[in-house]
Amino acid sequence: MSSCPNHENITVTVRNGFFHNCLSTLGIVTLIFFAVIFLAIFAMGKSSGTSSSKSLLKNLSVQDGDCVAEFIEGNEEAEKMIAVIDIKGTIVSDRMGFDDTCSKDIVKLIRAANEDENVVAILLNLDTPGGEVTAADEIYHELTLVKKPVVAMMNSMAASGGYYVAAAAQRIVANRLTMTGSIGVIMRGYNFSGLLDFFDIEREVFASGKMKNMLDPMSDTSNEEKTLVKQLVMNSYRIFVQIVSDSRHIPVDTILSGPIGDGRILDGAQALELGLVDRLGYFSDAVDQTLELAKLKKDECCVMRLSPRVNLSVLLSSFLVKSSLPDRGAQLNLNSMQSSSALKPGRLYFLPAI
Repeated sequence: MSSCPNHENITVTVRNGFFHNCLSTLGIVTLIFFAVIFLAIFAMGKSSGTSSSKSLLKNLSVQDGDCVAEFIEGNEEAEKMIAVIDIKGTIVSDRMGFDDTCSKDIVKLIRAANEDENVVAILLNLDTPGGEVTAADEIYHELTLVKKPVVAMMNSMAASGGYYVAAAAQRIVANRLTMTGSIGVIMRGYNFSGLLDFFDIEREVFASGKMKNMLDPMSDTSNEEKTLVKQLVMNSYRIFVQIVSDSRHIPVDTILSGPIGDGRILDGAQALELGLVDRLGYFSDAVDQTLELAKLKKDECCVMRLSPRVNLSVLLSSFLVKSSLPDRGAQLNLNSMQSSSALKPGRLYFLPAI
């Protein structure tokens, strides 16, 4: 009889502990949720204040709130300005979180800087493994329309699509340890047809043509389908190679037959030796290069960072995605220079296959 109360007490204690843990977890999540909202509102208010109190941009897109300007260095009272535009994370067509760079946002920033009379040059601040083919091409195309000097600064990484974007610049500065190169295109898919055979499952697919079901992960890829996919990849690759050739004045044959065009990753020193960058240095060196092209001294202009205005919905969606990760290891994988989940099946990417 004496053991029953003990068992009951143990049971009650465990249940209370369970509910206590649940309530604690819920409280923490709620606290973080409201903290994120507060920080987002604070950031938007701060950004708004920055753009209204110290923004030399007179372009309508800035006044309408698409982007904000932040002073970095130089003469803060000068009217002439170097616009710094950050391109960080995977380059995508539609933003999914703060680890990505949305091409549409970057195009707006480039356009605003190009149209503003106070901006004398653009400095691209790159730290990206590349990304979607069309997203990188959108940014590159917009840069080709700029009638002012453009300089690219490569930080930790500016590979594949990152280099594709940098190729639009008149000068490229890389850190000696920058990971760049990876000139190439990749498309990834999966084949789960073996699972259907293992479980003795028969699929039925009705398509209008024999290639309509191409890249179906539940079907074996035919040789004809592989040939077509390879053609798609090579079409984009040839465009990439031509851009590199035109930008760096390197013959196409040299690119195709050597280390530049085989998809390998290069460090900054190797890239300099191969003619893919103009010099090695740091952000301050890139600023000096930009000033030289703009024919200005540092005290004659200010260096301002242009950024997209903080979007609360993007902030919350990014928070929800990250909060759903099972552990820190998974988060590190997603935030690495490229995780396998970053490549969606059936899409072309300028990314290193790591």
